[in-house]
This record gives sequence, C-alpha cells and structure tokens, in this order.
Amino acid sequence: MDIVDGSPRRSWREPMAFGLGEFCRGALRAWAWYLLSVAVVAAAYGSINLVVMALMWATPISFVATLVWAPVAYAVGRVLRRVRRTSTHVIAFTAVGAVSGAVTMCLFLLAFNDLSSADPSGLAFFAPFALTPSVVVPLAWWRTMRLALRADRDGPPAPRPDPDARAEDAAVIRLTENPGS
Repeated sequence: MDIVDGSPRRSWREPMAFGLGEFCRGALRAWAWYLLSVAVVAAAYGSINLVVMALMWATPISFVATLVWAPVAYAVGRVLRRVRRTSTHVIAFTAVGAVSGAVTMCLFLLAFNDLSSADPSGLAFFAPFALTPSVVVPLAWWRTMRLALRADRDGPPAPRPDPDARAEDAAVIRLTENPGS
C-alpha cells in the first residue's frame, strides 16, 4: 500500500480513507454542532424557555438520529474514499444531512401530531430545525477531515509541557529514597 504523508489509512488510491475513530469523532462533532444550532435557532425565536425546551427534545432525539443515520454516512464515506475532490464530499454529506434532518423531523412530527390537520405555520416553525443538519453534517465532515489530514502531515501532537512535573518528580524521589521519614 502506498502511504500518503505517513498515514496508515490514506494512500494514493484512497486519499480520503478514514478509520472508525475518525468517523466516530466526526459523528459526535456533527451531533454537538446540531445541538448548538438548535440553541441558536431557538434563541432566534426570542425565548430562553424555548431554548431549554428545544434542547430537552433535541438532545435525545438527535442522539438517536445520529446513531440511526451514522451507517448511511459511513457508507457514503466508504464509497467516496477514492475521491480526492472535497466538493464532492461536501455535496454528498450535505445530502445526507438534508435527508436525515427531513426524515427525522417528519417522523418526530408524525409521532406527536397528525400532519393532515396540522397548521402550516406550525410546521414552518420546525423547518429550521430540520434543515440545520444539511449545514452541520458537511461542516463536521470538513473539520474532521482537516484534523485527520493535519495529524497525518504533522504526526501526533507534542505533549504539553507540565509546569509541575519537576516538583512532582522531586517529591516522588524524596518519598522513595527515604521511605522511613
């Protein structure tokens, strides 16, 4: 296998290959950004109570939706692992986000309402919550891709300096050298 920039996963034949850990980080990033977008959209409606209520509903429902739609996103990613063009991936993951958001919102509304008798203005209230996955899913993919490629290029991150390490080491040495004192 031809290694690209030191990555054990990405090669010249599969420049956008990814590991399960990278995929899971991307899925969790999309879920977290969706929750942030729910809070922003709810705040735009003008009430902190609405933000709290929206997050109370969105957190468990979107987590389940993330678990349900993750295999679809994984399959799309696997199909596109040989495609180097970022725009192709962004378009594909925008479609995954749009479909997952629309289907999940329709199922949510069907579970709690009869859509045939629903007020169109009430349904319009939910549209931004259904559309935000079409933004956050490709953004989460893009961010995860950038971090993975940067890690391939730069190697693992350098350990952060620990300012207390010298004092801690000295204390351990004192305790081990003089166990009786």
